[in-house]
Parts: sequence; structure tokens; C-alpha cells
Amino acid sequence: MSTMPVESLALAANRAAADFLETGSAHDLDVAVRDVARIWGGSRYQPTPEIQAMIQSILDRARTLVHPRAAACEHRVRERLDDGRLILENHRVLDLGDTSGGAIGSLVVLAASIGPELEIQTRALASQGRYAESTAMDAAGTALLLAWSRALTSGIEKMAGDRGGFIGRIVRPGVGGVPLERQVDLFSLVDAEAIQVRLNSSFLMEPIKSVSRFLLV
Repeated sequence: MSTMPVESLALAANRAAADFLETGSAHDLDVAVRDVARIWGGSRYQPTPEIQAMIQSILDRARTLVHPRAAACEHRVRERLDDGRLILENHRVLDLGDTSGGAIGSLVVLAASIGPELEIQTRALASQGRYAESTAMDAAGTALLLAWSRALTSGIEKMAGDRGGFIGRIVRPGVGGVPLERQVDLFSLVDAEAIQVRLNSSFLMEPIKSVSRFLLV
């Protein structure tokens, strides 16, 4: 993994977010009915034509409630210690679990969200007893959030590839043995408040439809 200029990869994500907000909409996110159905009913779920029509209607409504946003920052990695911890250029020491493999030149810290509006609508549907619509709306939001995260990661990966590097590993707090408390480190390294994302006392992100990543490059 090659060392990148300090700004480039974070700028790739931030520029992608800015361009999307300026020229795109949630209708540009690559999400289909089958993606929502898989999240809603499981990988083997086969919805009837009537249910597919309902999911399509919910997905269309969900797109109007989604406002993608993202913040990213890149930090040069000075050293990887024998125990796998990383020392950043600002002398911060991070324990992100297994960082073995190729050389690590940079750490890109990413936070992204689709905003709170869909979550509010999901709760409103549930309060009206419209549970099928509520859970389908939630599944549509998850699918749209994952598509937004993929689009951002793809932009970073393309920029890295253009400069002869690649994303070696993506680390998510709370996943793969990485403690959820690592969210505190992540949020201290990127300005998530700029996109109205914060941590609660349980280290969970609010709005709920938000994601965070460490990308080792």
C-alpha cells in the first residue's frame, strides 16, 4: 500500500459528497427492490408481485426522505508497532485490531449519514400501526445508506488506485472484534459534527442511519 499525499483521499470522499449534494439526489443511489427485500425478509426471501410493488412504493418514498452527507479526514501513519497499533503523524496511537499485511501509508477516517428524516417517518408509521410499511421503510433506508457508503468508498478507492495504492482494510468499530468504543477515537479524528452526526452515551451514532469507517491505505 503506497503512501498518498495527505489531502488526496479525504478530498476524494468530501468532493464526492459535495458533488452529489450539488448535482445528484437519492434517486442516483444504486438500490433496487431486491436489495430492500433482502434486508427486509432475509437473503432467501422471494416477495410476491404485490409485495414487490409495495416495496417499490416504499423505496420511492424513502428516496425523498434521504439527504446523503459525509465527512472524511486523512492522517499519515508514521509507524506500525509490533503489536499492530498505529502511530499517526500527530503522535496519536490507535489500536484497530489486526493491521498485518502490506505497508500502511495513510488512515482515512470516514463518517456518513442519510440524515434523520427517514428515521422519523419510520417511527411515525409504526405509531400508526403500519408495521409492514415501517419495517420496509427502515430496510429501504438501510439499503440507501449502504449504497451511499459504497459510493464514497469507491471514490476513495479510485483515487488511491490512480496514485498506485489501494484500500488494504476497512475497520468498523463494533465489528470483527474491534470494540465499539473505538468510535470515540474515530469521531476525534473527523469532523462528524459538520454533517450533524454525533455519538450517544452507548457509542452509537445518531442519526441511526449513519456509518463510520477507518480505511487503511
